[in-house]
Amino acid sequence: MKVPEAPEVGCRLCGASWGEYRTSIYGKEEVFCCDACARFYGLAIHEAEKVFRWEKVDRLFLYDVHGVEAEGWVRHGTVTKLIHVEGTQDGSRLLSFTVKDLQGGSI
Repeated sequence: MKVPEAPEVGCRLCGASWGEYRTSIYGKEEVFCCDACARFYGLAIHEAEKVFRWEKVDRLFLYDVHGVEAEGWVRHGTVTKLIHVEGTQDGSRLLSFTVKDLQGGSI
């Protein structure tokens, strides 16, 4: 399975080209389309750090967004992990964080 690359511009989480919501992630200002994406990004990064025991997540990107759930990936150095996440509409809670294998199935 080919993992889609994150766009260079647009929302840091979903790649949307609208919106200019800005917040700090790891001390660096990042751009999101809305406050819900910014909050959810922070929650998903924190969960990835716990699940994979990473000190830091270099990048997280959701490429197949369907309302409050999405397929995506997280990256630390040269390691990329596929994930499926679900959250609340306002981005305030992460309801599910599932690690997937490279063929797309849950592990």
